[in-house]
Amino acid sequence: MKPRITGPISTKPLHRRIGALIAAASLVGVLGASGTSQAAKVPGLIIAGPGAFVPFVNYLTPRVVMSKGAIATFRNFDAVQHDVVSDKGLFSSAKIGIGASYAIASTHSLPPGTYKFHCSLHNWMKGQLIVRKT
Repeated sequence: MKPRITGPISTKPLHRRIGALIAAASLVGVLGASGTSQAAKVPGLIIAGPGAFVPFVNYLTPRVVMSKGAIATFRNFDAVQHDVVSDKGLFSSAKIGIGASYAIASTHSLPPGTYKFHCSLHNWMKGQLIVRKT
């Protein structure tokens, strides 16, 4: 008699699932258990966390504050590629994979204000970059 398998079966390759677990553990190690509250304390840091490729899961830091003249940084701790693209085309990052970082140099010239951004690959991922006077 063959064993009966019940419940959902993951179709992701094993190495991607292991990579996601490693990324999640790294993220907790970098940010601590309070994750988003710690990330919010790092000016200009936009993070895609594990599972962000699932609909209705957003950036780990959907609201990011930085000073005028600073350069925002995007870090991806998810198992799939993400990017950061301004809704008005004012700044963008490259599409980066797990564990990668990208300095979004074009953010240094933004005047104070609020700038909406999204992931071009996952339309539900949205956020705001808030630039304040120094």
